[in-house]
Amino acid sequence: MRSKIQALALAALALAAPALATFHEIKVKEVFPGTVVSPNAQYVVLQAYAAGQTLLGTHKLHVYDAAGAEVAGSPFTFPGPVANGANQMTVLIATTEAASLFGVTADLTMTPVLPLTGGKACWEALDCVAWGSYGGSATGARAGARRHG
Repeated sequence: MRSKIQALALAALALAAPALATFHEIKVKEVFPGTVVSPNAQYVVLQAYAAGQTLLGTHKLHVYDAAGAEVAGSPFTFPGPVANGANQMTVLIATTEAASLFGVTADLTMTPVLPLTGGKACWEALDCVAWGSYGGSATGARAGARRHG
């Protein structure tokens, strides 16, 4: 009887185990809003901090201007999953100009909407990076974000 109770308890625990997130454990790693010379060469790098973060389909990267208003052309939505599910994998969202300038292939192509002087990029409502003269809501933005440019 005791082993039956233990087996039932283990089965209940297994059913109650939390589901692994498949897009939640991702942060904005880097933002490149272009340069004065190459203003349309822009990109955002996302990075997973757990394995299995591949189901990005229908999930979005939002871009805001320095005042905190979402810019025209945003958000950028993934059409489906990404192949790499390794822990610490990165995903590149880039303009065609950035892909050409840096010789890389984007996982998702974006239009050049990152404000050079300041803005905020958010992966869903999970993580944001602000740069430059951004003065909008600090919700989701973290200190010490990496900005290149």
